[in-house]
Amino acid sequence: MQKVQPICVVCRQPMLKDDMVQVDKLFDHFTHFNCYNLEKNEIKEIGKFGEIVTANKKYKKLYLVQ
Repeated sequence: MQKVQPICVVCRQPMLKDDMVQVDKLFDHFTHFNCYNLEKNEIKEIGKFGEIVTANKKYKKLYLVQ
């Protein structure tokens, strides 16, 4: 399987390693932290995109970190 460069589901811009992002609990979608205001109970994770991907085996297999 080939890794992909994910994009924010709101602004449609690529996720870069130092971008602050949030991951929603329902669909595991990444959004830039400032693009969409999720309720606290809807957020799975908040942090830098590169750090989140590197720490999670599932994301590490799927996403490019640039």
